[in-house]
Amino acid sequence: TEYVKKGENVMLELSSISDASHSSRIRFFRNLAAINYHSAAHDFEKAEKFAGQLLSSVEKDRIVLSRSNRAGANMELANVYLNMGKYDRAVEYATKAAGLFKTGMINQLNAYILLFFSYFRNKQFSEAEDVLRMSQNHRLVKHRINPMMHSRVHLLRAAFTFFQGDVEQSSRILNRNTEPDRDKDGWMPGFYMLDLLILMEKKAVELASYRLEAFRKMIRRYQVCQREMRLPVITSILKDIVKNDFDFRNVLPAHEPEIKKLSEAREQYYWNPAGYEVIRFDEWLMRKVS
Repeated sequence: TEYVKKGENVMLELSSISDASHSSRIRFFRNLAAINYHSAAHDFEKAEKFAGQLLSSVEKDRIVLSRSNRAGANMELANVYLNMGKYDRAVEYATKAAGLFKTGMINQLNAYILLFFSYFRNKQFSEAEDVLRMSQNHRLVKHRINPMMHSRVHLLRAAFTFFQGDVEQSSRILNRNTEPDRDKDGWMPGFYMLDLLILMEKKAVELASYRLEAFRKMIRRYQVCQREMRLPVITSILKDIVKNDFDFRNVLPAHEPEIKKLSEAREQYYWNPAGYEVIRFDEWLMRKVS
């Protein structure tokens, strides 16, 4: 609430400066700030408006027109559409971004990852697999120049393999990944979550119990859940599933209110379609129950 209120005041001030100055550069940064502000507040309709303005300016205004700015604006729109559930539009703009960023650089790799998510959420699995292969062959990943991005790409690969039903291969890919703990401010919870889903599928009770406790300690140590409730609720449900020897139907009734919140994915329970929860937990849980 405090962020939204203070952020709104800052955005009003920025807009006032932008309107008064008629500066292309100030307008550019006002639009970029607005996209980030409204996206953080999960108001993606407003974020879409400013992302459209940003793209229009970098395509027409000679002051801010550049290949990298066009790539960045397309990527912003792709991310907004991904969060709005308009996955086909996300594919369109992520494809443009990936083609515009400089080959071999980290922005191109980030665009590949966004394009993978866009295809994956749009159920275009063959295309998603192709982009995943391109990401693996990117120089920063292939030669381990960027260990964190190497880990993230291999998390995506493990999650995609899990989704396809090859639990053993998914486990092998995940266990070969040696860098997840370095990603403290990003996707680290995703490695623990996927590992636990794999153990659930294998019905490995003791190991799942041990890894779950390590997961809960990690969350507390790095204060992952200070601003959101999705992860604590997921770990609570997982704890009950393990305690009940994977009797999913017995666990479900006690957690119906929380599962509903996970499914609605609003406010503190928001699910990021391009984040570490690659396999959406509430959907996986419902499949197991049914």
